[in-house]
Amino acid sequence: MKSITTILFLILLTGAGCKKKCECELIDQMPSFDQLESMNGITEISIMNCVEQSVTEGKEFIIQDDSTYQSILAGEENNPNFPNCNGYSLPVIDFTSKTLIGKWTSRWCDDTYARRFVDNGNYTYYIKVSSDAGCEHAACGSSSMNWMTIPKIEDTDKVTFEVTYKYNQCSYE
Repeated sequence: MKSITTILFLILLTGAGCKKKCECELIDQMPSFDQLESMNGITEISIMNCVEQSVTEGKEFIIQDDSTYQSILAGEENNPNFPNCNGYSLPVIDFTSKTLIGKWTSRWCDDTYARRFVDNGNYTYYIKVSSDAGCEHAACGSSSMNWMTIPKIEDTDKVTFEVTYKYNQCSYE
């Protein structure tokens, strides 16, 4: 009798035999995103994770010159969390013909990004963060600066940054 009680207790403790039903609804904050066409001459660029987080977290960038660009780099002496960054060089950008833009976003590590830079009378940089995860997703976080070079814009031009999400809104019964 004692072993049956122990088994029942372990079943209750671990939740075995009691699965909650999960219902998900797809939420797409901007269904028209896929119809957006980016301007010609844009390039998404990857910059090693050597950019000082305190400089970038939650921020938007429009970088027009190399000295500003180099100032975002975190050297080992500035950021001991990134020892591999000592000696790292940022990708070369020709700022006479290009402008670098970036927008910091955070996400789950199993999410994906899509990006569009549109000139619709005003410049808008759209970033769509998508998750195919339903009731289960990787329990880790990540962030991205979403760097992109665009054809050179004037210092007086304004860029609007818009982040939109596509995800499953799940509930458990």
